[in-house]
Amino acid sequence: MVRRSGAAFEERVGRILIDAGYVTQEQIKKVRQVSESSSDGLLDTLVYLKVIPADALATVLTDRLRIPVVDLKSVQVDPNAIRTVPEEIARDHEVLPIGFDPDGSLRLATATPNDFQVATRISSITGHQTRFVLALGGRLSELIDRTYASGSVRSGHPGANGAPASPAANAPAALALSGENIAEMQAVQAVETITLQAVKRRASDVHLVPTADSAKVLFRLDGVLQKVLSLPLRLHESMISRIKVLSDMDISESRRPQDGSFSLRFGERRVDFRVSAVGITWGEMMVIRILDRTGGLMGLEDLGLDASPLKTWRQLLSLPFGMLLVSGPTGSGKTTTLYSAVMELVGDRGNIMTVEDPVEYRIEDIHQIEVNRAAGIDFPTGLRSIMRPGPGHYPRGRDPGRGDCEDGR
Repeated sequence: MVRRSGAAFEERVGRILIDAGYVTQEQIKKVRQVSESSSDGLLDTLVYLKVIPADALATVLTDRLRIPVVDLKSVQVDPNAIRTVPEEIARDHEVLPIGFDPDGSLRLATATPNDFQVATRISSITGHQTRFVLALGGRLSELIDRTYASGSVRSGHPGANGAPASPAANAPAALALSGENIAEMQAVQAVETITLQAVKRRASDVHLVPTADSAKVLFRLDGVLQKVLSLPLRLHESMISRIKVLSDMDISESRRPQDGSFSLRFGERRVDFRVSAVGITWGEMMVIRILDRTGGLMGLEDLGLDASPLKTWRQLLSLPFGMLLVSGPTGSGKTTTLYSAVMELVGDRGNIMTVEDPVEYRIEDIHQIEVNRAAGIDFPTGLRSIMRPGPGHYPRGRDPGRGDCEDGR
């Protein structure tokens, strides 16, 4: 989309320059060949080859197309503007937020100021009206890389030696420092920003918990629940409503427990989220489980087991019959361990069937049954039904009840 929009815009500007007598058709043709070989834009190449002066080009764009121009070599970027647009969105659409206009509009540097779909999307994310300015004088993608890599999106402060602090060095403090900034966001952007940070930090789930006078955001990292943000209750309630809408849940119901799911796309990466909401003393609490399928499944060697227990586990898996129980607290890796074990059995154990609540990873060589209590499919029913096809193995997911244990015997 960015490339198609950029080509259409450059074609339009080229025609205007030809009609105005600044360049000829032959010059445009030659400049385009140089532009394509160097990966620079047509307009930058026109100035670089001195076919047209930069000020003359800026005048044409401003007068004929009413498009402001910004020089990337001298532009001053407002850290507050950077914080309004998630990094993946900026990279995906090749836009750089550089500041705010007096009326509060967000000013975005872009090579495709005619892409109104991008303008609408960013406006919905940030809650600001957007105003494009045409980026000239350098490669916009490189400036986006430098700006977001500098850490200004997180804290806007340099490191101890005056150089920009590295994202890795600031990562633990990044979210704590950004609490005030997120508190000023619209609910739509706050949800995307928090979930994106959780995915980046490889959290297994996110907890949104109201208290007497504020709300806490907690990430479960390596099985340990850690507080990362405090937010106003007003924003917490708006975020809960936003996630309910995404998850097809009833936004008018705040006392009865509800479950749902939704997906978000960060650039080319699609991440699924499973949601549970329940009313507590101070309001509605929500737990968001992250199902990032882009990372693929882990092998047994990647689970962190020492050599001896790994050998024992493989010996147990090789037995012709029996039952293996995997237990542990939330986020400890029970599901990951079961999937890794099943993947080891694929190929030499024939018919492998599972009963899962829900199916987190769809695997082609395994016959998976998803629990659907509304349709009468629960764990005991699933276990009894799969005995008929004679499966070689039938792993199941989630905590067993008494009925599950009796059917398992």
